[in-house]
Amino acid sequence: MSSEVRAQRDGDVAVVTMDRASRRNAGNLALWRALADIFASLAADGTRLAILTGAGGHFCAGNDILDYEPVRGDREAEDAWMASIAAAYAAIRGVPFPVVAAIDGACAGAGCGLAMSCDFRIATRGAYFTVPAARLGILYPVAQTRRLAAIVGLGNARRWLYGGQKIDAPAAARDGFLDALTDADPIAAAIEFARPFVDNAPLSIAGAKRMLNALVDGTLDEESEHFARLYREAEDSEDHAEAERAFAQKRAPRFIGR
Repeated sequence: MSSEVRAQRDGDVAVVTMDRASRRNAGNLALWRALADIFASLAADGTRLAILTGAGGHFCAGNDILDYEPVRGDREAEDAWMASIAAAYAAIRGVPFPVVAAIDGACAGAGCGLAMSCDFRIATRGAYFTVPAARLGILYPVAQTRRLAAIVGLGNARRWLYGGQKIDAPAAARDGFLDALTDADPIAAAIEFARPFVDNAPLSIAGAKRMLNALVDGTLDEESEHFARLYREAEDSEDHAEAERAFAQKRAPRFIGR
């Protein structure tokens, strides 16, 4: 486990914490790579829910410009750095269970990309959000722009991207970026929000998550054969048989993910 990111399991729930508090958890190369590695490991160890959060009162202030500066101008090194960010996003989106961002303080730039890679976003009222590309003279990446528009709508995405200003948590919630606001600990609030999902069938959730991601990515049609296979596998699964038995016996089903 990297010193930049730590993961703690409690039963089938994992809390993944970015831990560069002195930099408001802005991502250096080690952090981006550690996120990809940790979520890849969680995908294989029976986790049913993950919470992504940041240490020291902030979620993630984006890409660490100070650490990135030495590679600027070296196209190969720049591409490798950007690929590490994309891999972190892909690892979060690729796990077969829900991931909830528990957000306090800053959530900016690439940090917003992390939050959008999660299935849900819960924030304290003191959190704030910004996509400052227009203030930096750069373009926000295509994949993150597409996700932002899918989450907040085209009009709000234009306002976020053209303005680049700070958006407070209540405004972000009104725009649809947040699923809930909390006055309490955002990690506890995120676990409470997502707890009902943990008891449901893992194969169903994994399939639904993959389909919804494909819908946002515009790849739903080209993956249709894969989804047809997932549908058949779910129909033939032990969990589906367990759900039928539980219904007949008037009890809650006990799903095992097979």
